[in-house]
Amino acid sequence: MYTRPPTRVLLTLTILLAMPCGNADAQEKEPRPLPGTAPLIASADVDFASQLVDGVDRFLLKQLAASVEQRATHWQVDVSSTESYERSIAANR
Repeated sequence: MYTRPPTRVLLTLTILLAMPCGNADAQEKEPRPLPGTAPLIASADVDFASQLVDGVDRFLLKQLAASVEQRATHWQVDVSSTESYERSIAANR
């Protein structure tokens, strides 16, 4: 008759007994928000997708306006001659 080694049986029992204890402890704790934040509470009159799109739109419009101002620092074109023009735009190609 074959019997299992006692170490394998003990290891299996240890794992099986430890699993419910870890999960029960983790589920009982109330999640806490990060410092300086509050839980997000949804209500019927709040459209989070719309707020997200509005925020992305504001960010991208601000970045676009900044790119127009910064463009002059990258493109300083010398149109006095063909050779000067080619040299002035060579770094941006």
